[in-house]
Amino acid sequence: YCIASPNSVSASGAPISLDGLPSVSSNSMSLHADSLPSNQACLFFCGPLKQDPPVSFGDGLRCVGTSGLSRLNPPLMTASGSAQRALDLTSGLLSSIQVGDTQHFQLWYRDPAAGGATYNLSDALEITFCP
Repeated sequence: YCIASPNSVSASGAPISLDGLPSVSSNSMSLHADSLPSNQACLFFCGPLKQDPPVSFGDGLRCVGTSGLSRLNPPLMTASGSAQRALDLTSGLLSSIQVGDTQHFQLWYRDPAAGGATYNLSDALEITFCP
């Protein structure tokens, strides 16, 4: 959900996706984002609520509500402009997630080549966790 704003790499912006199944018992999933500027800082964040309507933030739209917002550990970033972060539901911020819980995820990233605010956001992803 939500629309990614254009960035210096792609007119469609940066899409976010889930690799694996949103299963609490298998705990084998990761977030993935593409079409990012290479060699720039980025950070996945999540929260239990959507921001509706979205609000302007940097050069993009923040679509995750700030109540209960959590930043995940920095992702693995590649020189080709993608980022990935495993979601470990057994420790840290995500350890309280239970079957049936819904979380909303988005990626913040630096984009100095785009001008403007020099940072942007991906589109957003809503995940409801299953057994």
